[in-house]
Amino acid sequence: MSGLGRWEALALGTGMNSRGVIVAMVGLRLGILGPETYTIIILVAIVTSLMAPPPILRAAMARVEENAETELGMGADKPRDLAPQPPATV
Repeated sequence: MSGLGRWEALALGTGMNSRGVIVAMVGLRLGILGPETYTIIILVAIVTSLMAPPPILRAAMARVEENAETELGMGADKPRDLAPQPPATV
């Protein structure tokens, strides 16, 4: 819906994994959550933040870079320098 590709969306979602901490803090301040529920949410947010994002984020960003190179027409046999080249002389 936002126009992001599959791998870009995965990278963004992985980076936003800590949003549970914000929700828990707001819920505790509003009195919606008790201390026990707050503690559980915080622990889950910490565990999932440490466990999943680094490998998932690395893999997603590698795919994003591959897709960007493909769209720019850069493969393994093409130069990676994006600086403008001087015109060919005849």
